Amino acid sequence: MIPSLLMQTRPHRPFRLLVALLVAALAPTGAPTALDAWASGSVCDARGVAVQKDGKVIVVAHARPGYGTSIEVHRFSTRGQPDQSFGSGSRSVLNIGEQIVDARIALDGRQRPVVFVRHESGRHFSIVRLTRSGLLDDDFGDHGRVDAAMPLSVADFAVDSQRRILVTGGSIASGDVDVLVRRFRESGEFDEDFGDVAIDLGGVESGLAIEIDRSDRVLVASSIGASNDLAVVRLTDTGNLDLSWGVGGLAVLSTPGDGPIFDMALSARGEPTVTTYSRDHGQSWVAAGLSRVGQPRFDFGDSGIVVVDGSRSGDASSVVIDKKSRVIVVGYIGGAAAAVRLLANGAMDSRFGIGGFVWFPDRPPASDYLETWYSASLARTGRIVLAGTTERPGSRIGMVAVLLPNGRPNPRFGDGGLVRMGE
Repeated sequence: MIPSLLMQTRPHRPFRLLVALLVAALAPTGAPTALDAWASGSVCDARGVAVQKDGKVIVVAHARPGYGTSIEVHRFSTRGQPDQSFGSGSRSVLNIGEQIVDARIALDGRQRPVVFVRHESGRHFSIVRLTRSGLLDDDFGDHGRVDAAMPLSVADFAVDSQRRILVTGGSIASGDVDVLVRRFRESGEFDEDFGDVAIDLGGVESGLAIEIDRSDRVLVASSIGASNDLAVVRLTDTGNLDLSWGVGGLAVLSTPGDGPIFDMALSARGEPTVTTYSRDHGQSWVAAGLSRVGQPRFDFGDSGIVVVDGSRSGDASSVVIDKKSRVIVVGYIGGAAAAVRLLANGAMDSRFGIGGFVWFPDRPPASDYLETWYSASLARTGRIVLAGTTERPGSRIGMVAVLLPNGRPNPRFGDGGLVRMGE
């Protein structure tokens, strides 16, 4: 199937003003123009993590059980100590003013934290940029914040080399659901040079994960067809379909088991790996790999597909790829927080943890609690930084961990490699 580019707004067209008005009309009502401080208790969900060039760890977390309307951004030293030079007492507390379902974080090329927050409506979102010292960046949006909405749904974001922010989700056209990509300039303004790019894949699809390669080409992962096969679209820097990718800008890979898409990462060569799970294999983790031209990676697993044995009943929430093209997948398995590393050919890496698995915190899961990793990031040293949550009856506590390249907890970070936020 060859995708079609349904819409791409451009400057100097008659409907440019209409697009801008629609964006403004879809912004959440009653949202504050700035982020107000709110005094929180313990952090309940560490949802996203990023690592600075100096090794300091920045975490975005929900500030209240039941998600609520506030998030916190924390910075830790390389030893896991709260960094008192960041925000107010090592954290910035941000009141979004809307119910929150997810929060993610990335660093732009100037090492400024960019926070992406999805609202309960499913289509509204906020983007917040902080200075390197953890204060609201007045050079971005309205006092550090941009509020907007997709027509149908919003899922993920990424920051390119020019510090522009791209967001993906879904739109509706002629009764079909299409992949939608929107770009914001470094200032936070809607980027009319790129516009709203709607891509028709021939069915009911929306953008679920987004990544930017070294040439600022945009890769968006979606599901396609009745069997939910993996579809990855690549756009040029100008928002056109990249005809050198797959067939007409679209790559499709059959994945087992009809599972949802969780995350996507790119190797240094521009090869994407997408995580899902297979219902046909007891909800086992699946890593699906494509080549740098959008063909199945025949040198990775079984024609680009790896089903991780021993990973039943879990979510493969996040994926990163290191300098050796090894794929690190994190999430939970059977109630326990887990990480898996695959070699470049898709085989389990026996030098990582035990047979390629790391269970950390390493106590066996009890029936009354769940531990999970939501996000992973790589430090320059090759260390793996994780953010997640411990959930027990009546209690949710965020946690941050650092693993050494061999999968062992870093004894110099926090308490044996782990920081429990709020304890």
